[in-house]
Amino acid sequence: MDGPSPSAGIDAGAALREGEAAAPRGAGWRLSFAAAGVMLAAADTYVVVLALPAIMADIGLSLDHLQAATPIISGFLLGYVALLPLLGRLSDILGRGPVFVGCLLLFAFGSLVTSSAQDLTGAVVGRALQGAGGGGLVPVTLAIVADLWPAGRRGFPLGVVGGVQELGSVLGPLYGAAILTFSTWRLIFWLNLPLAAMLGAGFLLSRPTPSATRSGRGAPSGPPQGRAAIGTGGGTSRVGRCSQLPWWRRASASQLPDRSPATSSGVSSGLP
Repeated sequence: MDGPSPSAGIDAGAALREGEAAAPRGAGWRLSFAAAGVMLAAADTYVVVLALPAIMADIGLSLDHLQAATPIISGFLLGYVALLPLLGRLSDILGRGPVFVGCLLLFAFGSLVTSSAQDLTGAVVGRALQGAGGGGLVPVTLAIVADLWPAGRRGFPLGVVGGVQELGSVLGPLYGAAILTFSTWRLIFWLNLPLAAMLGAGFLLSRPTPSATRSGRGAPSGPPQGRAAIGTGGGTSRVGRCSQLPWWRRASASQLPDRSPATSSGVSSGLP
């Protein structure tokens, strides 16, 4: 007897994936605004590399004291990594939207403090606040991807988040150098205020809505009697799942005991 063909197995896998939920409408826009926030924060990590001499001169440090200005960079990095493990969990409690917008506000406030700094302490504090807000955008954005995309379809959105983070690190020094050609270093941080405001507004307006074609979302499909049968016993749903399997797996799958809660309750109550 001929064995199962590989194409049959592929067809069965495709059939099982047909019912997998798709991302809701508007998920791409929400990811775009969240990823843009991650890129903005990543760009600010190294935006001061070329602007550091100008910052030092403005806050009263000479180039001979370069080591004293290193906290302007390391302060941002410290704040960036300090809240990474905390804000993801906080977003589980308070919600993704409020935590994401709160991180943007903290990042913008840190930019305001940095742009207004008149001494080293003000610059370091502002940079640390920027890093804390910018670092919090990363775990919240990753959690948003996990919320909106099923496990089998998260590869691309996760790649987008990682890609924009690296892109921001590359573009940061170039962005700072471009601004320094026609303005002062303070404009680098002043521009973060309108950018953060636009990203926050776009993020809040891009609320994903469940797609009508998503499996298990929206209005249930099928006749009422079919839904009642599934609700009163697990056999109907098990037969439906078995019908999607190839013939050589249907027999073994149909012999498995049904462990659905409805069936268990029926047995315990003495129903046939």
